[in-house]
Amino acid sequence: WDLNEAETKIKDVVDGLFTIGIAAIGIPIFLVIWHLLVSRNTEEAAKYFKSGIIAAVLLAVGKSLLYSLSN
Repeated sequence: WDLNEAETKIKDVVDGLFTIGIAAIGIPIFLVIWHLLVSRNTEEAAKYFKSGIIAAVLLAVGKSLLYSLSN
């Protein structure tokens, strides 16, 4: 294996994981919208909003770390 080829494969895996992570962030966003519009439960909406923010931050930090490790 060439070093550049291995780096490209690692970045492809990281991008795939990032795509899965983006989909996982969509679930709390859907739940926030559901609780705000349908059930009118702002406490539950706030809980899911916080979990969505935490997931987004962890996803961004994780992607940055994995990219820096691959270089």
